[in-house]
Amino acid sequence: MDRLTLPEPADGLWKRAKHELHRVLDHLPGNQPVFRMGGGTMLAARWGHRKSTDIDLTVPDGSGMAEARRLHGDEIRSRMTAAGARRIVLTNRHFVFEFASGILRRSKAP
Repeated sequence: MDRLTLPEPADGLWKRAKHELHRVLDHLPGNQPVFRMGGGTMLAARWGHRKSTDIDLTVPDGSGMAEARRLHGDEIRSRMTAAGARRIVLTNRHFVFEFASGILRRSKAP
């Protein structure tokens, strides 16, 4: 399997989103929830044909992310908003964080 590299700004956005998600998810009991990157961000990594300013995560059934959304959705939204996300979608199957032009802000959320 090929190892994909995210182009900027998607790489920085993913590192920040992943960090913020883990600040919440590390406190969940049991196994760590699983998510996979998808959407335009993955296409940008594969073909390098465009700039991606969002993080689109696909959430497999039984991964624990539905429970994370139910229990910690408000905190996830707060952290991602503080990081500069202008649009946040959290469903049982997808987490999407969209940033304006790839701009990140330092998080001030606890």
